[in-house]
Amino acid sequence: MFGIGENRDLKDVAHKIGKIFHHQLTEAMKIQGEIFNNADEIAFTSGYLKEYFHQMFTHYNNSDHVLEVKLFKKTCDGVIPTKLWEICNRGGELALLEELCGEQPIKEIKQTGQAYERGRVAGVEDADETHFEGSLPSQLTKFLTGVL
Repeated sequence: MFGIGENRDLKDVAHKIGKIFHHQLTEAMKIQGEIFNNADEIAFTSGYLKEYFHQMFTHYNNSDHVLEVKLFKKTCDGVIPTKLWEICNRGGELALLEELCGEQPIKEIKQTGQAYERGRVAGVEDADETHFEGSLPSQLTKFLTGVL
């Protein structure tokens, strides 16, 4: 279990991640006007946010999954209260539909599952670049604005 100082460090990391999420979503809204208008956007965002957060916590040697989920929810609620957490949950559920459909999923369901997986990959890539290179992540904004 983490000590008090380590817990505080992870809260600081979660706060910084929240600023990054807020920045990317704000940039997307400035360009697009509205976001989260379709299942693919919701699925990609869900996969991206979950994996970005998890990967960043992995870089900080976190092994407390319960604390990670608690701080992830708090971070989402700090960026867009209630709605962003719902989007993360709904996106995961949409991706799960592809698995439940078996070998012949409906085209739209398959596309949504692929968007979720693309979001996961993008989240890991951006987290690694943020951690190792100090670069500002942008793949979420790019996806939501149709660039990616």
